[in-house]
Amino acid sequence: MLGKLIKYDLKALSRFVLPLFAVLIGSSIALRICVEIFKFDGAGSNIIASILVFVIAFVYVISLLGCGFAVYIMIALNYHKSLMSDRGYFYLTLPVTHDMHLISKLLAGAAVIILSAVAFVVSFLPLFVGNIALPDVLKFISDGWELIRTYMLAKNGVLIIILTVFVALFGSQIVIFFCITLGQLMPNHRILGAFLAFIGHLILSRTISSIFASIGFKNTLIDIYDMDILAETLSSVLLTTIIYYVVIYAIEYVATRMVLKYKLNIE
Repeated sequence: MLGKLIKYDLKALSRFVLPLFAVLIGSSIALRICVEIFKFDGAGSNIIASILVFVIAFVYVISLLGCGFAVYIMIALNYHKSLMSDRGYFYLTLPVTHDMHLISKLLAGAAVIILSAVAFVVSFLPLFVGNIALPDVLKFISDGWELIRTYMLAKNGVLIIILTVFVALFGSQIVIFFCITLGQLMPNHRILGAFLAFIGHLILSRTISSIFASIGFKNTLIDIYDMDILAETLSSVLLTTIIYYVVIYAIEYVATRMVLKYKLNIE
């Protein structure tokens, strides 16, 4: 049944994100073609060509922003429509648990976020293919990673990167679900309630994480000229911060589930 729920959620999300990805990559290809045809250099004498390139570039930039922000808006809308609107009665009367509903939306949302990241990267290929050699790009990435691993993340670099991606991928969605769900407890001000819940989460999480970070640095003697000590300290602080966010997101997940089950009365 979980597979069917994921299928429904992916279908609902794909109605928006797939056209967005198509516009993103299509505008990137069109922009490269126009630049090659008109040899546009930013000061072209052909007004029509300049306007055309500007319009396509504008569409491309808007699509890039959409991959970064609109995807999360669609995840929020899908969650609200599926569980909080009239469709919620259908979804929540299915023979599945509240956890399965939440997990389904988390996995579907994660898939869409990953696809948006892939589309984001792929959209740059038409613009740079032929202008930048692939070995140079790979060498730049390799050198950058080695610099981060050696001087910032020490021996825990891979672990920290994996945990950060995992926590960000699912934690960002849990925050959305948590805020929307709490907002429903204010029947006459649902949007305001969700906004206040988000502000409260933001203030609390940032404040406590800052305290943890400051304590971590304060309790460690740091020699800024000894990169090994600095890297170890930074790794320790980052891991502590990640663990803190895992705890926060776990609490918010449980709170979301409890409110769905016992407070909203939408079954």
